[in-house]
Amino acid sequence: MDVRKHLDCMIGASRTKKQYLREMLELTREQGNIIEQKDVEGLSRLIDEKQTRIDEINSLDDVFEESLMRVKQELKVNDLKELLARESNYQSHMVLLKKEVSEIMILIEDLKKLEKENSEKLTHQKGEVTKKLKEARNNKLAANRFFNSRRSVTPNPTFFDTKK
Repeated sequence: MDVRKHLDCMIGASRTKKQYLREMLELTREQGNIIEQKDVEGLSRLIDEKQTRIDEINSLDDVFEESLMRVKQELKVNDLKELLARESNYQSHMVLLKKEVSEIMILIEDLKKLEKENSEKLTHQKGEVTKKLKEARNNKLAANRFFNSRRSVTPNPTFFDTKK
């Protein structure tokens, strides 16, 4: 395969990755809404869908890396930055590739921000649940003390008639 075909493969993989990242961004937005609704089943479903996208992205990254390795070998460059800066024979491919990679980086940053927000929402909810569990545990202990102290009293007290 020649350099142009490898570059086309890298550009195609990047475009597909970008689409998957957009889908993950939408799923992450949905996830935020579901966290607010406290819908555990919906959250689990979205996590599974996101994992599917992550697996697909990992496969695309493997394809991209393989093509990049071949291009670096053929053009005798050390990394993608050097390739983007130096190669003028493939300028149109380089421009497209650079554009795709920069758009991917923007999507990844957006995804990180949303993930952080969702994580904070979950942490807040965890704190609320922990507080409620602590209150319930304290109420149970108080109830147990009350009812255990009542058991020490004879259930049917016996009265002695001292007048005769």
